Amino acid sequence: MQTKKKMDLVNALNLKIEYIREYKEHGCDITGDLIMVRYYHAMKGDPRFQSFGSNLPYRYIDKAKELAKTTYPDCETMLSMPDLVCRI
Repeated sequence: MQTKKKMDLVNALNLKIEYIREYKEHGCDITGDLIMVRYYHAMKGDPRFQSFGSNLPYRYIDKAKELAKTTYPDCETMLSMPDLVCRI
């Protein structure tokens, strides 16, 4: 039951997995079989985005990681900010 609630929250945050072969953004050069979850734009739309002391980025990172691990349990996190990139 707890997992269903967590996945409902992930869906409410509008996070989606993208399949990519290379990630060459923000000074990174990662290649291979990758998945990416772009959570930054969803986070910017949150009313608490610019609140001082908010743990909002970590909440979005956790939910993005949860989505990736639920879909691909053996995925390896390569980058977590500003996008979540995992090797599958």
